Amino acid sequence: MMHINEKTECVGCGACIEVCPKKAIAFQADAQGFNYPYTNKNLCVDCGRCERTCPVIKQTLAEYKQPACMVAWNKDDAVRKASTSGGVFSVFAEEVINNGGCVFGAAISENMNVEHIAVNNIQKLKNLRQAKYVLSNLGTSFKEVKKLLNQGRMVLFSGTPCQIGALKNFLNKDYENLITVEVICHGVVSQKVFNAYHRSLSAKNNCNIQSYEFRNKDISWQRYTVKATFKNGKIYQKERMDDPYMVGYLKHSLYLRPSCTSCKYKGFPRAADITLGDFWGIEKIKDFNTDLGASAVLLNSKKGAEIFKNIENKLYFEYTELSSILENNQSLVKSTQLGKYSDYFYSKFEKKDFKELVDKIEEKNLWENSGLSLRDKLYLLKKKFI
Repeated sequence: MMHINEKTECVGCGACIEVCPKKAIAFQADAQGFNYPYTNKNLCVDCGRCERTCPVIKQTLAEYKQPACMVAWNKDDAVRKASTSGGVFSVFAEEVINNGGCVFGAAISENMNVEHIAVNNIQKLKNLRQAKYVLSNLGTSFKEVKKLLNQGRMVLFSGTPCQIGALKNFLNKDYENLITVEVICHGVVSQKVFNAYHRSLSAKNNCNIQSYEFRNKDISWQRYTVKATFKNGKIYQKERMDDPYMVGYLKHSLYLRPSCTSCKYKGFPRAADITLGDFWGIEKIKDFNTDLGASAVLLNSKKGAEIFKNIENKLYFEYTELSSILENNQSLVKSTQLGKYSDYFYSKFEKKDFKELVDKIEEKNLWENSGLSLRDKLYLLKKKFI
C-alpha cells in the first residue's frame, strides 16, 4: 500500500497510480499545489506494485559510474537559438523520429499547463525545446511509452531524473529501443504557483498569454530573458533577475517541491542514458563563441554512447572532464534548499498579486541583510511612517 509519511518522500510522478491494478490510488493536491497519492484502502489488495515502482523507494540507475563528458552544440544555429542551451536534445530527438520512433517531453499547452506529450514529427519538436521550470503532468505517458516499446518502436523519453527513474520502474525491464534523456535539475515548481504568476502577467497586460519562454536568447544565452507574448500582440520580456517568477525560483528558492530539497537522484551513476544541461563557465576552459548556447552532455550508458555516435556529425563537440561541468552545475550532486521566505510566500500567494509579493520578499531580504543596526532600522521605520 502506498503511504507517504513525509512530503520529501514523493516526487509526484504518478507511477504508483499508473501501475495499480485496482485503481486504488489517486492524486490529491495540497495547499501549495503539489500532488500526492492517496490509497483507497477498500480497493487496495496489498500487491506491493506501487511500492516497487516508486522512484524514491527504488532508484534504477544507468550503468556507467563515470560518464563520458563533453561540451556540445547543434550546428544548426536556428535550432540552437530556439533551445535552452546548445540544442543537443533536438539532434537526439530527430534521430529517433527519423527512425520511425516517438519522443516524449514536457510542453506548455494553450492554457499554460505544463504536461508531457508525444511527438512523432520533427516540425512539432519545437514544443519540447526549452526548459520548463514547472513539474510536468505525466498523465498516461508511461503506459503510452510501454505500448510503443512493445510494438517495437524506438522511444526517446525526456524528463527530470526522478521521472526517468519512475519510468524505468514502471516498465520493470530494460528495452533496447528506449533512450532516456534527463535534464540537470534545479528543482520543480507546482502548476498552481505558475498559474498565479501568469495570471498576474495577464492582468497587468489586460490580455491572456499566447506563448511563453522561460529561457529566451534574444540578448544571448548567458543573459537569457523570460518572454511572454500576449494574444493582443503585446510582449513582456525581462532578464531573469528582473522577473518575479525567476527571482523567486533562482534567488530565493521560494516554491520548490519538498522532495527536491532531498533529491535521491543526485550524484553518480545518473538515472538516464544521457544527461543534458547548460555548460556554465565554458569560457573558463576555452574561448568559444557561445552567445547561442552551449550544452553539457554526459553519456551514462552504452545506449547513450551508441546513439551519440549516430548523431555526432550534426554537432560541434569536444570531450572534457566531469569536474569542469560540476564546477558550475552543482545541481548534479547537490539538492537545492528551500529559502527562508518560502512559508511566507505560500501564506500569501493566493491572496496577493504575484509580483507585489515577490517584490515584498525582495524588500524583506534587503532589509534583513542590510547590515544596519536595530537602532538605525527603527529610525528609518520612524522616518518612513511619520
